[in-house]
Amino acid sequence: MPELPEVEAARALIQRVARGRRITSVQCAPDPIVFEGVSPARFARALRGRRVTAVRRHGKHLWLELDRRPWPIFHFGMTGGFHAPAGGGVRLIAHGRRDPAAQWPPRFTKLHLTFEGGGELALADGRRLGRIRLREDPRAESP
Repeated sequence: MPELPEVEAARALIQRVARGRRITSVQCAPDPIVFEGVSPARFARALRGRRVTAVRRHGKHLWLELDRRPWPIFHFGMTGGFHAPAGGGVRLIAHGRRDPAAQWPPRFTKLHLTFEGGGELALADGRRLGRIRLREDPRAESP
């Protein structure tokens, strides 16, 4: 399971790529286990066109504050995590490792976001132990 420093590294990566930008494209894998309590289509509608105002973390839960609610909240499970392309065919992984042989988007991608002005993020989870949810107030609601 990702530890707190890995979740914080993912928060910093997402903030660099997404904060202040509008989400222009949302692609969700049809995975009802990972998308807990929300259909991938509903999730995509809730995010598309929204601007990311902040990226927050509490413990091992990470969420995006958008210009309108609900907000997406993520738990990585054992092997999940965010990835971003670093250019030149090199993939930057949230843990800071670069993998020149990696494909984009990564294998087992559950969520792929594209932002205005460039920038992409993908959440991959090969073991399907992570969870993606929508919440009105992640600080006040049970994850």
